Amino acid sequence: MDDAIALIEEATAKLTHPVAAPGVTTKPVQTAQPNVPTPVAKTTCVVRAAELSSKTYLETEADVDAFVGKLRAELLAAIHSGQMARVQ
Repeated sequence: MDDAIALIEEATAKLTHPVAAPGVTTKPVQTAQPNVPTPVAKTTCVVRAAELSSKTYLETEADVDAFVGKLRAELLAAIHSGQMARVQ
């Protein structure tokens, strides 16, 4: 088993540290960094749900529909402007 490990280490060392042939003076080809776009930091838009309704309580289906419509519009406006939306 020790012989097998020694052979593996020897083969690995050859792969990570290639030896140039005598008389060869070329340098290895260096590749550029991969073309990965830099992530853009988004700002956060805080949407305060309590401020979207003039009523303290939602009592009817129409109240709920109006509130949810306003909330949806605010959230989508933030998203479409390139921001992250946070509901409070």
